[in-house]
Amino acid sequence: MTLPHKFCLTALLTCCLVQTGYALVLGQPVIQSTKEQLLYMEVPYSEATNIKSIRVNIEDDDEVSKLGINSKDMGFVVRKNGANFGVIVITSNKPIRSSRINFVLKVTESDTPYLKRINIPFKVSNSNTLLTDIHNEEKNLDPVSIKNNENTPKVKTPAKPIINEDINRTVAADPNNDVEFTYKVRPQDTLWSISARISTQTGERLDDIARKIKADNPNAFTRQNVNHIKSGVRIKLSGSEHVQNMLQGTPSAPVTNKVNDQLSEDIQKELLQTKSRIRALEHEIARLQREMRQRNAKFDVINGKINDLKQQIKQLNEKNVRS
Repeated sequence: MTLPHKFCLTALLTCCLVQTGYALVLGQPVIQSTKEQLLYMEVPYSEATNIKSIRVNIEDDDEVSKLGINSKDMGFVVRKNGANFGVIVITSNKPIRSSRINFVLKVTESDTPYLKRINIPFKVSNSNTLLTDIHNEEKNLDPVSIKNNENTPKVKTPAKPIINEDINRTVAADPNNDVEFTYKVRPQDTLWSISARISTQTGERLDDIARKIKADNPNAFTRQNVNHIKSGVRIKLSGSEHVQNMLQGTPSAPVTNKVNDQLSEDIQKELLQTKSRIRALEHEIARLQREMRQRNAKFDVINGKINDLKQQIKQLNEKNVRS
């Protein structure tokens, strides 16, 4: 390997270190919907330096068409969970016919693109099997006889369990405890994130919850697009008080201003240290580039001398031929 090539490789590796040291990291995607449903998938991200600049789309539209939908049917929302991490929510307003998700996700942060191949299957969901399991469970439950003041026997009907396909657990449904309430949509909310949070508490299907919210709040969406719920609008929901408290984000303990100030100070220190390291790497890259230019100039001089020597050798060979 020649010397210029070594310095080119060194500069390239230095650039790669800048990107890998402070590059956006995309985690393992998780699908919360099943086949033949509207897509709801979350891709966690971390090590972000400018969350507001993150933009998401699909690298190849042809791969999306193989899923049975178009790129315009998909929605992307970047949700911030902390200073430099959060979740990218990927949704669709049409059901996915394919048995698995397979496309390249393109995430751009501050004009730097990051590609991630997503190739995972949907969770298996068989509605007939679920109905059979519920039916069998109902057979195994024996009615309990109770007596009231008039000594009249009554049968206590057990609550029918609802199978939660997303978290694989049984939740007892008690519609008598449901209450109607309003929820103010936050900037980071989507129809699918709200539905997913309710689904984890009630065990209902994700698309059923989303469809009910859409039907009860037709004016909460921009141009009736389920992927564009209006921020700040109040939507009507129904559920238990636990679901209401969970959505409203009732804190378990108050956070003092002192803690917030300390977190803010730590974040600022970390940001300053990161900028300082980036500047040091930029100076190192500039120094390597200057050395490369100087050595290239020296090689030009050497190449010129070699050409002169070749001419002299050629002239000597011609003289020997003549003699």
